[in-house]
Amino acid sequence: MDKNKDIYLSLKGVHKKFGKDLHSSLRYGVGDVLAKGFGIQKDYSVLRKNEFWALKDINFELKKGEVLSLVGHNGSGKTTLMRLISGIYGLENGEIEKREGLKMTTLFALAMGLHPLLSGRENAYLKGAFFGMSKAEIDEKMEWILDFSGLRDFIDAPFGNYSSGMKARLVLTVAFATEPDVFLIDEGFNFSDAEFKDKSFTWLRQQVHKNGKSIIMASHQERRIKMLTTRMLVMKRGQIKFETENVDEGISFYKSLSKKLNR
Repeated sequence: MDKNKDIYLSLKGVHKKFGKDLHSSLRYGVGDVLAKGFGIQKDYSVLRKNEFWALKDINFELKKGEVLSLVGHNGSGKTTLMRLISGIYGLENGEIEKREGLKMTTLFALAMGLHPLLSGRENAYLKGAFFGMSKAEIDEKMEWILDFSGLRDFIDAPFGNYSSGMKARLVLTVAFATEPDVFLIDEGFNFSDAEFKDKSFTWLRQQVHKNGKSIIMASHQERRIKMLTTRMLVMKRGQIKFETENVDEGISFYKSLSKKLNR
């Protein structure tokens, strides 16, 4: 990856499979862990009984200053792919190469680690630590967090008394304050208010154009996709069916898949 510092991520031949039921998932999962522990090499390229491909032969690169939108119906593999890239899921087949020192921030499962009895300020420190920020880094960013979130007057109130929109404002602002190279966004703005959504997307667009940040975004929202996207991957049943830098073409292809599914 050091050969081209403008390439942040490279995925080659990435596969991921799951069991179709809980029993199969547990049985295969335990067996795979034991096999790995004993140094037994298993062939993960073949589906076993009651398994399916969640992802199959995924190949793409993410470059500096690029916004890559993953589009597809539920079950197409978008979330699985995001979780593989973030490291939540382990990789079975293929390669995910990251530029050395690459910093990524995930904008999903944002409510994790928050405490309703602590203040908004205290939860900001908790969430910042969750994202890998030191106390000194959060101290330095606190004024910006207060301004961007619009929560200065409420920051020392109990977090449990916040509305859902206020909670979203705080957590998303802390995520933005991490200043990563790559943001991973999986429908991360569905629970925020419209005004803050627009403010967030405007800020993200500035980070891409002015500071060379990159984004991988899974979304169904056509307006948001058109607002940010520089390249689109349309997915179906764990595979990339269409790739384009022409967003209108990508959306048209996605809609054509929708018509076929609804027939």
